[in-house]
Amino acid sequence: MVRFEEIMAELRSGQLAPIYILAGEEPWYIDRLSDAFENSVVEEDHKAFDFSKHFGKGLVKQSLLADLRSFPLMGSRRLVILREAQDAEKEKDSSDFLEYLTSYFQQPTRSTVFVMCYKAKPDKRRTVWKTLMQLPYVRFFLSDKPREQQLPAVINSLAIEAGIHLHPDAVLALMELVGTDMARLDNEIRKLALATGPGAQIDRETVLDKVSFSRQYNIFELYRALAHKNKSQILQIGLNMARNSRENPLIRNINQLFSFFSNLLLFMYYIKREKLSPDQAAQTMNLNFYSRQDYIAALNRYSFEQVQHILALLMEYDLKAKGVGARADEEVLMTELTIHLAK
Repeated sequence: MVRFEEIMAELRSGQLAPIYILAGEEPWYIDRLSDAFENSVVEEDHKAFDFSKHFGKGLVKQSLLADLRSFPLMGSRRLVILREAQDAEKEKDSSDFLEYLTSYFQQPTRSTVFVMCYKAKPDKRRTVWKTLMQLPYVRFFLSDKPREQQLPAVINSLAIEAGIHLHPDAVLALMELVGTDMARLDNEIRKLALATGPGAQIDRETVLDKVSFSRQYNIFELYRALAHKNKSQILQIGLNMARNSRENPLIRNINQLFSFFSNLLLFMYYIKREKLSPDQAAQTMNLNFYSRQDYIAALNRYSFEQVQHILALLMEYDLKAKGVGARADEEVLMTELTIHLAK
């Protein structure tokens, strides 16, 4: 596995591998890397001869393989990009395109750079994926949505790239308003940069004024509502997430909530049993500034027994979400879970 920054560094240096697999459920990183390849590997004047782009929908796998086996005509490299590769698996004539390309993966054309954009979680049980991940000359990038602990650093990185600086409260506001939607985060931060100018110091009020609010609630807002035991907000946010299960998959919600309450239990233990201060407990647990505020808010609103009950409830709904002892769909289960959490 390689990181986003490593591939960008390889593009800047020109030291490129013959195959790059960009896979995962966060499309923003994949699109950005794909655009970077398209803009830097082949000179603009040579693209008519040394660059080709294919799409998963309607893919002709024989044509793709022919392009991969071709040699550059004008420059030293040929670039072939396959976008939306996951769509090819739904096509009658190309559903086996990965297996079809196995011989190429085993012996690629060294003057060709092949970039495959697969916007889905790869099935690592398949032999072809196992092979791809083991080949030394294949650069495999897994594009995951950022986790809660990672999000502040991601937002600050985007802000620095846009030429602005965000106050911690401004970062928190962006998390609340946008959540983990990387494309929208990038867009909103660029809008902030245009509105305020290079080098601007952005505070919470500026974010609230400039960033459009989405009614598509996210898990971070639910954490905050739960931390403050705000029943009306828990219901409003949880029911909205239930109605939008495509953006908020139930099992992911349960896993994230289980992590939140497990950490809360540990936070309570350090403070109430080990007699640490909230700051000492947060430092021991390596909590960032934003998580720390939620756990401090929850500290005196929950007992050990209440948190243990919630963890048991989440384990019960995790089994239901996986089809054990229940046949209800995700919206129904998330609605039920929300009602329990709001009690």
